[in-house]
Amino acid sequence: MVIADAQGKTMPANTVFAAAMRHLKNHFMEQAQERVELEKHEVRWVITVPAIWNDAAKQVMIEAAKLAGTRKDKLTLAYEPEAAAIYCKQIRLANLREQGKDATIQPFPPGFKFLVLDLGVSFYNFKSPIDDFAKSNLKIVSLGGTVDITAHEVQRDGTLQALIEPSGGEWGGTLVDDGFLRIFEGLFGTDFMTDLKTNIKIADSKRELDAEIEIKKKTIVGKRHKNFKAEGVITFRLPHAMKKAKKSAQLKSALASEHFMGKLSLKRIKFGFTIPSCCLPLKIQFQK
Repeated sequence: MVIADAQGKTMPANTVFAAAMRHLKNHFMEQAQERVELEKHEVRWVITVPAIWNDAAKQVMIEAAKLAGTRKDKLTLAYEPEAAAIYCKQIRLANLREQGKDATIQPFPPGFKFLVLDLGVSFYNFKSPIDDFAKSNLKIVSLGGTVDITAHEVQRDGTLQALIEPSGGEWGGTLVDDGFLRIFEGLFGTDFMTDLKTNIKIADSKRELDAEIEIKKKTIVGKRHKNFKAEGVITFRLPHAMKKAKKSAQLKSALASEHFMGKLSLKRIKFGFTIPSCCLPLKIQFQK
C-alpha cells in the first residue's frame, strides 16, 4: 500500500507511519527523561485506532510500529472511543452552580451509563448543568476522519462493560472539507484546483486554504446552539493564488451559471466567500 503527498509523489504507507511513530516515541522519551528516570523497555506503547477498522487495517499499524522499533510485547492496540471512555469514566468535570466554587473532579459511579462519540477533525464542547449531566450522559471527543460510537456502563469493580458493539462510519470532518472544496472547484474549475493541490510553487496557497477551512468549519453551529444567528455568515479569505484567478473566464462563467445564480453574490468589501451557516452549503455570498 502506498500513499501520495500533495504533489503526487508516493511512498509506502508503512514507511510514513513508522517515521511518524518513531518521531513521536523519540519526542516522548526526550521529554519524559527530562523529568524522571525512564528507560525505553519500561514503556508500554498504546496505539489507538478507529472502532470501524478491520483486522487488516489494524495489522498495518502493528507492522508500522515494529518498523519504528517498538517491541511486540510492549505494544497494545485500543479502539479510539474505548480509550476515550476510560478517560471519561475516570475524570468528570462538573461545574458547580454556587458562585465562586471551583470545578470538582468526580469519577463515574457504578451503574453509570454513557455514550462516547468520536467525531473526526472538528472540536465540539457540550456544557450542561450538573443536575442535567446524568440525563445527557454524552461525551464528545475529536480528531480523525471517522465517527466512532460506543456505549458503556461502569461496573461495581470500576471496570467498563460495553453495552453495544462499537459502530460508526466515515462521516468525519473531512467530508466538510470536501464539501467546501467542491464549492471552490465549481467556481474556479477542476484544472485550477488540481494545480493548487499539486503545484509546489503555490503550495503555500493550498495550505492557507486548508487552514482557513479548518478554522471556519468549527464556527458552524446548529439552530439550537446559543450562538446561532439566522443571518450569521462565515467569511473566507482566499489565498494569493486564488485571488489572482478572480478575473478568470471560468469564475465569471461559474458566477453566471444556474448552479450559483441567486446563491452567490458579489460585494466590494474584501475578496472571500461568505456562507450563511444556517444553509451551508446551499447559499453563498461572494465578497470581492
